[in-house]
Amino acid sequence: MTNLLEVLNQLQTKIKKLENDKITEIKKIEQSYEIEINKYRQALEVNMELNEACLHCEGTGKVYCDDGYQSNSRESCKKCNGSGKKK
Repeated sequence: MTNLLEVLNQLQTKIKKLENDKITEIKKIEQSYEIEINKYRQALEVNMELNEACLHCEGTGKVYCDDGYQSNSRESCKKCNGSGKKK
């Protein structure tokens, strides 16, 4: 009779260890990325507050309109009433 119980136990132990190591490494990576993402979120928030241009028309006061036949037709931005400034 072939008895591989010790080998089977070793393999199961190794699999559990690798699974736990994987979870630990994923948590470290997630934390690292979350730190970087939060830096960019903070920078975005500050820049959004400082920005004076309308986001919809990009500060031009005009937006392209789709009237069905004139592809280059532009109209005043309804978000900023054509001023180009955010509200």
